[in-house]
Amino acid sequence: MNMVLTIKKRLTLLILVAALVLLVVGMMGLNGSRMGANALDRIVGQNVEVTELVNEIYVNELMQRQSVLEALSEPLPNVINRTMDEVDEREADTSRLFERYEGMVATDEEREMAQDWLAARQEQAEAMERVFDALLDENVDLAIMLTQNQLEPASIMVQRGARQLVEYQRNRVNEVSDELGEQIGNLVLAAAVVLLISLAVIAFLGWGTIRNINSALAKASDVISRIADGQLNNRTTVKVRDEVGLMIEDLSRMDEKLADIVTRVREAATSVDAAAQEIASGTDDLAQRTQEQASSIEETASSMEEMTSTVKNNADNAQEANQLASGTRQDAERGGEVVKRAVGAMREIDESSGKIVEIISVIDEIAFQTNLLALNAAVEAARAGEQGRGFAVVATEVRNLAQRSAKAAKEIKDLINDSVDKIKNGSELVEQSGQTLEGIVENVRRVTEIVAEIAAASNEQASGIDQVNRAIMQMDEVTQQNASLVEETAATSRSMQEQAGQLLDRVAFFSLGADDQEGQILAERSHEAKRATREQEERVKDQLQSAKQSSVGQDTGQSSPRRQESGRPVQSSRSEDDLWEEF
Repeated sequence: MNMVLTIKKRLTLLILVAALVLLVVGMMGLNGSRMGANALDRIVGQNVEVTELVNEIYVNELMQRQSVLEALSEPLPNVINRTMDEVDEREADTSRLFERYEGMVATDEEREMAQDWLAARQEQAEAMERVFDALLDENVDLAIMLTQNQLEPASIMVQRGARQLVEYQRNRVNEVSDELGEQIGNLVLAAAVVLLISLAVIAFLGWGTIRNINSALAKASDVISRIADGQLNNRTTVKVRDEVGLMIEDLSRMDEKLADIVTRVREAATSVDAAAQEIASGTDDLAQRTQEQASSIEETASSMEEMTSTVKNNADNAQEANQLASGTRQDAERGGEVVKRAVGAMREIDESSGKIVEIISVIDEIAFQTNLLALNAAVEAARAGEQGRGFAVVATEVRNLAQRSAKAAKEIKDLINDSVDKIKNGSELVEQSGQTLEGIVENVRRVTEIVAEIAAASNEQASGIDQVNRAIMQMDEVTQQNASLVEETAATSRSMQEQAGQLLDRVAFFSLGADDQEGQILAERSHEAKRATREQEERVKDQLQSAKQSSVGQDTGQSSPRRQESGRPVQSSRSEDDLWEEF
């Protein structure tokens, strides 16, 4: 089985090789960088920590020496004891730090230097101990001598050892940096060599791929050029089975299909030409009929507008009558309220008259009692004889006044009783008037409801007629649009006929072989079809122009009488408005 190396596989191979090269170079660089960074971090981190420990130990040694000098400057027992305690604490801390440092020593050279530094520290500690012993013995001169001869040289050795250790750490970092630089240079050189070799391989593969693709594309371009020149039924064979080879085979099949399609298009174009002629003739007749229908719909729309105006006038009159009836109803209701208040006033007057009758009765009784008292006084005066004569005269006058009061009270009572009777009769009449007004109010309410229903019905009728009118207007608009569409369809059918002829001309461009005579015959038919199309187009334009002129004449002749007659229903509606106002 032969393996076909397609363009996709070649390009994929190139991409994979390039990606592999980049991956190898990148991994080499990444690995070298990671190794160098790890080594540098390890050395630098350890060096920093060691340097900090050495500095901290050296500071403790200096502080111990400072405590000794403080004791020498002030050799008192309490000062000596305090400074000795400070020295002991710092010595314990220094021992702990030195143990940590010994665990971090990496080379024998550094370990030897650390041992020398430890010996110097021990010598310094022994010298400090001897100085403190002399101070405790209160021998200051001996302590000063020991400080100058033993402690100072030991302190210098400790300081020198600390500096040597710090300098050693610095030199070690520089050595590691130099080694890392050399390793990175070697790594860069190796990566460059790998990259150059890989680029050479990629260039060779790319050149071979481009050469094969160009050769196959040249064959495909030749096939496409022949098809573009109208030469069909070409035969092309290829040996390469990649994408371009498959494309050339597809182009060959397309050539065969195009030849078949051209043959079918020739036949279809002939059929389309004949069908377009029939469609053009039918659309011309349809255009004329549509224009006539549009004229009829316009007349109907004019009549509906007149009817809409009449119904709207009726609705307005009914609405005005409804408002008048509502006002009458409100007036009747206010009259009923006035009658009710009058009835209430009559009743109050009746009640007041009853109270006045009671008061008059009391006055009559008082006059009667006064008369009796005057009579008794007269009798007593008569018994008194000459001495009671004056009192008898007064009693007589009082009796006369009492009789006159009783008579007046009786007359007033009679008048009030007569007034009460008349008030009762008036109250009954007012109540009857109130009932009559209530009946009138009820009748007015019913009339108002009926008029409101009439107004609502008129509004609904006007709305319905308005909707019908809008529908007719829409029908008119749609009909006009249909007429335009029919004209456009006629023009489109003629254009389709022309395009069918043009299609025949275009198809005649393709050559199906040496004995292709059908193309010449179709070209001659297309020229004849163009001439027939132009003649038919002129004839149809004349027919449509005459149909439009006749429809316009009918519109102007028939719409004006209807508009003149539209005023009559309006006058009748206004007379009906006058009747409603009188009602």
